[in-house]
Amino acid sequence: MKKILAIFAITALLSAFALTTAASEFNFYGSIRYNTISIDKEGNNESFYGETGTSAYAPSKSDRDTGWGLWGHSRVGAAIKLSDQLTGVFELGIGDGTLGLRHYYGEYDFGYGKILVGQTWHPSSAIACYSSQIWDGDDGLGEHGAFYGGRSEMIKLSFGNFGLYFIEPVVKGFDKYSGATPFGQNNPEFNGVVDVPGDYDKSIPQIAASYSFTYDKLTVEGMAAYQHYEFTDQNHTHESGDPRPTYENSLDVDSHFFKIGATLNLDPFTFSGSYGWGDNIDNMGISAYSAYGYTPTAIFSDGLTSPAASDGSPFGIYDVETYGYTLVAGVKINDMLSLETGYGYIDNESDNWAYANNSDAHSYYLQARIKIVDGFVITPEIGKIEYNDIDTLEFSSATPESRVYNGGDITYFGAKWQIDF
Repeated sequence: MKKILAIFAITALLSAFALTTAASEFNFYGSIRYNTISIDKEGNNESFYGETGTSAYAPSKSDRDTGWGLWGHSRVGAAIKLSDQLTGVFELGIGDGTLGLRHYYGEYDFGYGKILVGQTWHPSSAIACYSSQIWDGDDGLGEHGAFYGGRSEMIKLSFGNFGLYFIEPVVKGFDKYSGATPFGQNNPEFNGVVDVPGDYDKSIPQIAASYSFTYDKLTVEGMAAYQHYEFTDQNHTHESGDPRPTYENSLDVDSHFFKIGATLNLDPFTFSGSYGWGDNIDNMGISAYSAYGYTPTAIFSDGLTSPAASDGSPFGIYDVETYGYTLVAGVKINDMLSLETGYGYIDNESDNWAYANNSDAHSYYLQARIKIVDGFVITPEIGKIEYNDIDTLEFSSATPESRVYNGGDITYFGAKWQIDF
């Protein structure tokens, strides 16, 4: 009821504003996206089953569920034109028991460029994203090779095909290595980023740039982003008489990301591909799941003693490197039917010698897009996601032990029902 009242209030407010602003143009729109997808999970990854505290090396299990309901990225919004120079967009996400702000920005065209202020797509979510995969709410291989940074608050400058972004920085906790027990989300025994106590200082925005060009039937585009903040481990202390030092110095947490992609349009066929690389990208808000529920987050080592070495893993921040790519091919059969298939690959690797970890995943699908009438499309799809075994080096004894964690897999089939108005 509260959500209905909120939507009604917002709609009434926008309508009243439109009526009192004669020079404005309001174009209201909406998109209903309904999920009917059956999911079959195999493996011992506790993230599959909503469990915590179970061993990742337990016997394999299975589970099957069928989604039936609105996806959370169903939406309603308005595109507003105040003048030829000044426009804006307001969009709410509605569905799956949620109500959230998706887009809210204004843009001013000053002739030789534009300036946008507000919340809209992070460039990683808008550049070189070609897949129409419907899995997990129109994921589009975003978690498995295409990369996805969601929407961000920003100031963006555009000059033709070039974009310059000053984005609200994202500050997250770390995976953590402490003494004999490495723990953190990339360790199969623990699922979740550790909120390490300390002081997180952000002094500059996340900075990104994008560019695209078209030559005949070929379009090429790319983007790059950088983020920096500092972390001070103010709680790294020891008992009286402990010879190990107390650290209160700041550590730099740097994230980099780069992506490039291309589309070749050979009507009725379309071929696309993308490649992305970065380090500590989850710390800047970009997702890439090389194991179900596990993301590329920087590793923090507190320098405590490990049985494997006298000084343990040296105190500091250790990078997690990520790369991935996608391949997508489509064909338009006629105005009512088109087909698409795609493949995505993602790989995460850490460089902490006391927390050696390497994991990768594959995702592939086949779909048909069936247009019933203008504005009503049904998209059946079948696909599979394979989370490969994770090779992790553990220090549970005086001798480092290499263990292999069974990542599991997901097979799914079903359809998305979409009505746009």
